[in-house]
Amino acid sequence: MVPRSVGPLGSLALAVHHRWKPDSLWMLVTSYIDVAGSRGQPMLVLGCYVGKLGQLNHFDRKWRRMLEKAGLTYFHAMEMHHSKGEFKDWTLDQKEALIVKMEKLTNHHTLFGFTVRLDDTDFKGHYLPIKRPKKVAFDSRYGVNFRSAISFLPATVERALGRTDFELHVVVEDGDTNIGAAPKIFHEIKKDRKFKYAPNLGDITIGEKKKYPGLQAADLVAFLAQRYERKGRADMVVSPTGDVHQELGKARKSPIYRLHSDKKILADLRDQTIAEKEARRQFWREARRHPIPGQEA
Repeated sequence: MVPRSVGPLGSLALAVHHRWKPDSLWMLVTSYIDVAGSRGQPMLVLGCYVGKLGQLNHFDRKWRRMLEKAGLTYFHAMEMHHSKGEFKDWTLDQKEALIVKMEKLTNHHTLFGFTVRLDDTDFKGHYLPIKRPKKVAFDSRYGVNFRSAISFLPATVERALGRTDFELHVVVEDGDTNIGAAPKIFHEIKKDRKFKYAPNLGDITIGEKKKYPGLQAADLVAFLAQRYERKGRADMVVSPTGDVHQELGKARKSPIYRLHSDKKILADLRDQTIAEKEARRQFWREARRHPIPGQEA
């Protein structure tokens, strides 16, 4: 039964499924590029929240109500940090109080959150080969982090739910210059027969931050993670197990996990990209050499 109050994500879900599926899972994704970076090097931090449609529909309503009480139409972490737009004249105490309220909402109305970090020096030194093979397309920085997130996500969902019969949909924030790569990567992984969770992947949508409260929440976790990563305090993002959010200093119902696209992960992604391209080339070489009878050129 469709609830009496349907938020923006609920409306999107109805448009996709044409029926109400409260247990369907949705991941909302945004990212921050840090031009100052850790130890003077740029990094990209991607932030996400995952929840069931029923959870997130309640979350949308409560998030908007919270913003209305605060005199805000939507939330953007950078505007809050720099006291711009609707955050003009806000005090530090007001900002901290709002963050605590947001943390409480995400803690009660999501399954979990996670962040993915990618350092620019690692991307250039361990993902992009010195001599690039011809006609091999490598992911952008955003693409690498998004691919890492989608690869990590289903196994984490399985552990959180204790079952494998789930369907996962994704909403990514519009705005990044390489956002067009997200649907391409998503569908590429979805078609990969070797990926255990490919059948669990559903649909992907590009959405505006102002429209989806879940993207605004992901914006906050990405922003906070980026600041702690810059300070070399990854322990402040989450504990090693992802069970405790150190900033609040208490156990979370909805843990926040941290991924680091490190040298090994990047080297594996690079080698996999090259190997898959070579396998396709070899397939077409053999197909031309041994054409199917009746289909010769």
